[in-house]
Amino acid sequence: MQCAIRHPDKVRRAVIISSTFRRDGMIAEAREAIPKLTADDFKGSPIEAEYKRLSPTPDDFPSFVRRIAATASKGHDFGADKLEATTAPMFFIHGDMKPRSASRLAILPDTTHVTLMQRIPIIVPMVNDFLDARP
Repeated sequence: MQCAIRHPDKVRRAVIISSTFRRDGMIAEAREAIPKLTADDFKGSPIEAEYKRLSPTPDDFPSFVRRIAATASKGHDFGADKLEATTAPMFFIHGDMKPRSASRLAILPDTTHVTLMQRIPIIVPMVNDFLDARP
């Protein structure tokens, strides 16, 4: 998001995965867990594997995790006004795993209240998956 905000002339499109534009957009559990992250939390993960594969200092993964945790622990606010003024189209991807809730949310892009029924090939599998889900 920051690249799209700061360099709109260089960003054609942005894919934003599991990110917030304000720190208070995180769930409380995530805000509390981030400062406690260690390299052991990523043991065997794709993040660890790719860091070790691509980094010129593959043995410094623990230091990398400490720096990322420290940065992510600080408050940030990219500014809703700046985000709204960004010209690059953005694709936001978020997970929604709340053990206390069996509810789900689906937002269909480029779809209005009236044109929802034209999206039946997308809607029906999501509805069936929801109805078939175990409590």
